[in-house]
Amino acid sequence: MTARALPLAPYALAALAAAAVIALGVGQPWDVERDLVWIRGTAWCALVALGLALCASPVGAVLVRLGRASPRAVTAARRALGISAGALATLHAGLALATWLSDAWHLALELAWVRSGVLAWAILAALWLTSFPRVVAALRVTLWKPLHRLAYVAFALAVHHALLSPLAPRAPVLSLAALVAALGVLRLVRPRARPG
Repeated sequence: MTARALPLAPYALAALAAAAVIALGVGQPWDVERDLVWIRGTAWCALVALGLALCASPVGAVLVRLGRASPRAVTAARRALGISAGALATLHAGLALATWLSDAWHLALELAWVRSGVLAWAILAALWLTSFPRVVAALRVTLWKPLHRLAYVAFALAVHHALLSPLAPRAPVLSLAALVAALGVLRLVRPRARPG
C-alpha cells in the first residue's frame, strides 16, 4: 500500500463497515431485528473507529521509532479514523432516532445510557466538523488541539452508553476500553533522553 493510499484506508473501512451492517440488516425477516442489526452494527463500528483513533498516536509513536511509519502517515490515519468515527456515530444516532426512538425522543433525557450516547455524539459531531481546515478557518477555532482532546471524553461517554445499554455485551466493551486506557497511559509516558 502506498503512503498516499494509507490515509484513505480508514475511510474505505468505515464505508465498508457501514455497508456490511446495512446489508446484514436488509436480510432480517422482521423490522425489529433489522433495526437492531443496524443500530448495534453502526454503534460497534463507531466505537471501534474512535478507539483506534485514540490508539493511533501511541502505536504510531512506536512504529515511527522502529522506522515502520512516518509521523505524517500516523497523523493522517488518526485523522481518518476520527472522521470515520464521527460519521459512523452520526449514522448510528440517525438510525436510532428513526427507529427505536422515533416516537420516544423524551428517552434522550430520561435514560442515563441514552443521555451519555447523545453527549458522546454531540462531542464527536463538533470534533468531526472541526477536522476540516476550511471549517476551522471559517469558525476561527484557535484552541483546536485542546478541543480535540475531548475525543477521550466522547470515548468515555460512548463506553458508558454501551455498558448501560441493554443491547450491548459488556465484555467486548470493557476489553476495548481497557486497551484504549492502557495505550493512553503509554502516551503520557515520554521516553527519557539518554545521557550523552
